[in-house]
Amino acid sequence: MEYAPINIMPKGEKQGEYYSYRLGEYDEWVIEYGYRVFPGKTTQTEKAELEKIASKQSLPEHKFSTDEDCYGTTVNPYVNVWDLGASPLEYAKVRVRLVDQLLPGLNDRIVEDGESYAKMRARFNMLNNWKVNGMVFAANYIGGLIVNRDFKGDENGQKPFQVVPAKDQRDAMDFLAENCFGVNAYKIPSELYDYLAPNRWHHWGSNIPSRYDYDVHANLLAMQNNILSQLLSNSTLGRLADAELRVKEGEDVFTSAELLQKLDAAINQEINDAVKALKDNKEGKVEVKIASNRRNIQRSFLDRLVDAANGGGSNAGAADVSALSRMILKNRAADLELILNSDRVEFKNANGRGDDPFARAYLLDCQEKIKQTLEAVRTVGGGSSGAIILSL
Repeated sequence: MEYAPINIMPKGEKQGEYYSYRLGEYDEWVIEYGYRVFPGKTTQTEKAELEKIASKQSLPEHKFSTDEDCYGTTVNPYVNVWDLGASPLEYAKVRVRLVDQLLPGLNDRIVEDGESYAKMRARFNMLNNWKVNGMVFAANYIGGLIVNRDFKGDENGQKPFQVVPAKDQRDAMDFLAENCFGVNAYKIPSELYDYLAPNRWHHWGSNIPSRYDYDVHANLLAMQNNILSQLLSNSTLGRLADAELRVKEGEDVFTSAELLQKLDAAINQEINDAVKALKDNKEGKVEVKIASNRRNIQRSFLDRLVDAANGGGSNAGAADVSALSRMILKNRAADLELILNSDRVEFKNANGRGDDPFARAYLLDCQEKIKQTLEAVRTVGGGSSGAIILSL
């Protein structure tokens, strides 16, 4: 069975049917296999006829997956629940455009006179969940494998595993960079936060929240960390490393090096822009504006780089990222030194409130954390004798 959501397109885009209203070609195929009658055939002699029907499973319109392909250790980005269409990435893009349209003025449309504002919070969470689900669909492309159930000899049969094309992974990563990790990733009107009242009913299935108001920073960071954890997991990094051997020589491959580069460019955009401005223009002031929610995701990414730099990783992919992380940290240390030692830099509040007392302190803290990491001493071998000391 399929778990299909309602089909709602953003305003101004072509709207199709809201729900599927007929059987699809896959449905008709499996019904034929399960219920077709073969006159004059016995249980044994009809086996060949059933095998003919089953052999059509390699046709594109007959592709299928089961629940275990959607959950847990899933590797196939084209197998999901609660998505529509042939391309989960395109569906994710539609979902993000829809949510960005629906959030402004949500309170005016959802809550009527005499109703509780708890209804507003429920709908707000629903829309953000739509967006997060879209991010998960996109993240599944990174290090993904197309999984086929074809048997040898099937018509148009394909091999059991195929690496997701590098172009598709790159498109998915660019989408995440802009809509999950970019400066303007979460277009939530600030006036909505004061209307996100909790549901005060305390009963089975509904608990009183530990914090009545909406924890803006924690929720935004949780959405981003969810995707960041998936992208930098050992399994994802391992498959990215394996792809360099799976894919034929000379063909394009999406690597963990490109993944880290794109993450760093999106998450640390404000720092990267400041460094570029200082290097390109030798005169004039350079404003550095890093919003509080941006500092949060930057800290999280930095912590992951530090952890990776301090550990070798459990597979080839994680080990490569460990080395790459140390290189990124060395480059970032040079960037921070340039910014913090320049008399041309002015730290300004990202929301137009004048000077920012946090930004410089934040960058100094990052600088110290990187310094401690790069100067760390790792003991290899352990024990009281024979230990090798490596200074990183």
